[in-house]
Amino acid sequence: MVAEGIFGMGLWSSYCSTADVLRLLAGYDLSGVGDSDQVQTRVQELMAAARCALEHEAGRDFLYHADDEVVVDGKGRDRLILAASGIYPVVRIQELRVGGEVVPADEYVTFGEEGTIRLKEEGKLLGAFPRGVMNVHLTVDWGYVTAPADIALAQAKLVAAEVLAEGTGTQGAVSSLRIGDYAVSYDEGGENAGTVLRWASEARKAARSYRRIGLVAV
Repeated sequence: MVAEGIFGMGLWSSYCSTADVLRLLAGYDLSGVGDSDQVQTRVQELMAAARCALEHEAGRDFLYHADDEVVVDGKGRDRLILAASGIYPVVRIQELRVGGEVVPADEYVTFGEEGTIRLKEEGKLLGAFPRGVMNVHLTVDWGYVTAPADIALAQAKLVAAEVLAEGTGTQGAVSSLRIGDYAVSYDEGGENAGTVLRWASEARKAARSYRRIGLVAV
């Protein structure tokens, strides 16, 4: 039985490889999809949409962003929390300007994994970013050169879940599968329905672990 309402459209790129998906599917009868070449083609067709589903759930992408120009509001505090806008991990701050003036690199500390910049009290700003609208400008490198392993596996699981549901038909007993919503409906006793549900649930959990309070999609 073919899954319904699978993915939205997206960019044709991937965090995992076709081989990652095929390893998960090894040993399953996928004759409902076709021969090995047809299975591989179907996997490739689903890659970009699976990536989009993960990014939607995480509220961010997992690419590397070099020379990114970021403009934020000063809050009168000693720190900027870039992770609240989905900008993390921070690899390098190339330049930090407040009110048009460059803040020397020795006057702040960057906490990369937290996506936070903290001012030192002895600097020209006296340890606080002045309140203002879009008054803090940064040129920053952030993100991942290689996608995190759990995200690569999550994408592979989403694609594998869809292919398994399509390939096993009534054997899988999956009546509907909406990967974008991570919703799977199946009949009790389905031989592979539990695997489909587990893969989708695990992928969702992995993506959601990257969300931050106040996070917005980037």
